[in-house]
Amino acid sequence: MPLLLGLLLVALPCAASAAEPETGNISGTVTDEGSNPLVEVEVCAEAVDKTRFKCDLTWHNGAFEITNLPVGSYKVGFWDEAGNFVTQFWEHGLVWNEATPVSVTAGGTATVIAALQRGAKIQGVVTAAATGLPVGGVEACASAGELERCATTNAEGAYTIDGLASGNRGSSISTR
Repeated sequence: MPLLLGLLLVALPCAASAAEPETGNISGTVTDEGSNPLVEVEVCAEAVDKTRFKCDLTWHNGAFEITNLPVGSYKVGFWDEAGNFVTQFWEHGLVWNEATPVSVTAGGTATVIAALQRGAKIQGVVTAAATGLPVGGVEACASAGELERCATTNAEGAYTIDGLASGNRGSSISTR
């Protein structure tokens, strides 16, 4: 009986670990177009079926690693919160729908390398129609399809929207 109990206790951890989902990783680097590493760019992986979403920030050398992702296909996006670079989706997409899926396998690490483009800027001043005076606290947004970037006007009504893709992709500007 003690031998049977001992064998049962040894088998329990094996059975528990077998029930855990198999996982893998996505790692890589993010640079500018001149191959200079970009620091604190947010890199996110979203499952193609939209059931999982996980992020990491790039380190001093532009590297990132998103760990313990369940096996499957993921789309990867890159956001420079400082607004100097265009939001991009691997590989060279400007919106999630243009992203190329990355396959995550059990115990494997998929490698993703991204070179972000410097973004364009739009600057302006929002004024009240009735008085012509500047209006602060207004959100000005530029959008091109699904991609939208916004900025809030300061006390002088001035705003700068940065990180925009150059060219015209059916863009529009609005205030809210």
